[in-house]
Amino acid sequence: MSEFRDPWFVRLPDGRVIKAKSTASLRHHLESGNVPKNARVRREKTEEWQELMWVREFADLFGGISKPSEEGAELPPQLDPTFQNKPETHRLQSVGIRGMIDEILTSLESAWSKPKIIIATLGAIFLFIGHFLIEWIGLSILRELEWDRLTWTIPLLTVAWMVLVVSMVFAFLAKLTFHELSTLKHASLSDALQGVVNLKIQVVLASLIGVAIPLVIIFLLGKVPTWVAQLLVEAGASSKNASYIMTPVVVIAKLIMIPMWLLVGMAWILPAAVVVEEAAFAPGLAEWRKVVFHQLDVLFASTRFAILLALAVSIPTSIIVGLTAEGGISLWPQLPTIPSAENLVMRFTDTLIHSLAVIPFFCALGTAATHVYLNLRYER
Repeated sequence: MSEFRDPWFVRLPDGRVIKAKSTASLRHHLESGNVPKNARVRREKTEEWQELMWVREFADLFGGISKPSEEGAELPPQLDPTFQNKPETHRLQSVGIRGMIDEILTSLESAWSKPKIIIATLGAIFLFIGHFLIEWIGLSILRELEWDRLTWTIPLLTVAWMVLVVSMVFAFLAKLTFHELSTLKHASLSDALQGVVNLKIQVVLASLIGVAIPLVIIFLLGKVPTWVAQLLVEAGASSKNASYIMTPVVVIAKLIMIPMWLLVGMAWILPAAVVVEEAAFAPGLAEWRKVVFHQLDVLFASTRFAILLALAVSIPTSIIVGLTAEGGISLWPQLPTIPSAENLVMRFTDTLIHSLAVIPFFCALGTAATHVYLNLRYER
């Protein structure tokens, strides 16, 4: 991945720290005077700040050695002119939460390409149709067999299907976005489909570990108070003694749920991590874990802003969908109501209409995930 990214941290004389995306970008701002020549630079946060005149890449600007051949800093050959001429090619970025917000806003510019809209549309249709079939067929089978006690399996299967579909959609969007960022060329649908079988396997494995395990733990923790209460009843404990035991059990279970839900929430950048780390789930999980544990504050703020922004761009579509399918105003994408045996065709149609509201949400959030992950990985 380092062959595609060439960032520099720049410490200005007034103490502010900014980030240039490449050597070419920093040279551009030095030559134009946007960055003073008495600024200091470094590649990683663990390195010491250096004066520009002693850095090989910029020494020629001070009358030192000739400018080296910067294979890593030069733009790749045969660039798409629409990418080469974009202002963000040489854009300077603030470091930290403010810089991340700017990066998320910038990601919206590339969120509406045709390949991304196609992937988001297919993902939304699969998500909602799968939900429809699970609710309809699952409930029909359970009622036919009179297994009412197993109705909890329906929401469990729905959540599993949602995690699978959303993870794959975000993985394909991440692949397109990473291709655009690494080559500065527009990505096509074929770029996302290269190595699709291996990508599916790696993303599913990562999702099972990063998302499914915390969700299972949360589900089991929700059952713990009931299990403890049953044990106390069987042991013949009085209601007073039972309350002394149940209260701390419930509190501890809820406290453990908090970090588990936090991991689930931070998993929105996990498919991007798998894609960037050469479509391998083990390195992707390792880097995702480092980002979560070392930069949780920036990631948490970025997550909230990215989700709110994705919901905001979805509002117009959600309103149209709500008026069409439900006859009322709906501000956010939502799953349709549980289907019944009556008017099955109409409910199926409403389900397809509801899926349209998720398309802009997928495009915005899936594209932002790659930008957020790349910046956090290099700022660590």
